[in-house]
Amino acid sequence: MAAHPEWTTVVNTRKLKREAKFEARKQEQEKWKAILEECPHVVLPSRAERLKQRLNITNLDKKLTSDEWVNHQKKGWIYFKTFKPRGYILPQNTELLEFSALEIENGWGDKVVFYRLL
Repeated sequence: MAAHPEWTTVVNTRKLKREAKFEARKQEQEKWKAILEECPHVVLPSRAERLKQRLNITNLDKKLTSDEWVNHQKKGWIYFKTFKPRGYILPQNTELLEFSALEIENGWGDKVVFYRLL
C-alpha cells in the first residue's frame, strides 16, 4: 500500500524521551563500570546516595561522585568517614596510614576524610 500524501508520520515523543533516558543511563553505567575497573575503591553513586540519606548531609552524594573527588580517589585515597563540625577530631597519621580531609561546601562545614596506605 502506498501512503497518501496527506498522511504524515506521527512521532511518538514519549518513546523518544524514554529511549534517550535509557541511553543516558546506559552511558552512565558504562562510565562507572570503567572507573570501577580502574580503581575498585571509588565510592559509587548508589553508595553515595545511601550515605547522604543515612547521615543527612546535603550534597554529599554529588560531591563524592563529582569528577574532582573521583580523581582524588583515583590517586589512592579511600573514603573513611564524614565528620560534622560539632566536635570532630581528625585521626592522626600513623605509620601505615595517611589522612586527607575535603570540605563538602554545603554551608554546614561538614568534612569528608579519606585515607591511603603509605
